Amino acid sequence: MFINDNLQFSSIMNTKRNIIAILVAVFVGATLCGCSYNELPPKTSDASKSYIKPKGEIPTAAEREELKAIRAEYEAAVSAGKGK
Repeated sequence: MFINDNLQFSSIMNTKRNIIAILVAVFVGATLCGCSYNELPPKTSDASKSYIKPKGEIPTAAEREELKAIRAEYEAAVSAGKGK
């Protein structure tokens, strides 16, 4: 009886040792493979060093009147909401 219990204990210890060894190997492999990964895209020689703003367009008189109407509607809604 004592021999059978001892065999089960050593079998459990071997299983635990194997699991720990596998986990250590996976961790070491992931660490070694993941450290050299570069997330940045490759640099090119034609990359711009400065940002050029696009030229804006001046709105026409009709567009300005439309914006004024929209702004007036917004201001009326906001002032009515504050009065509640």
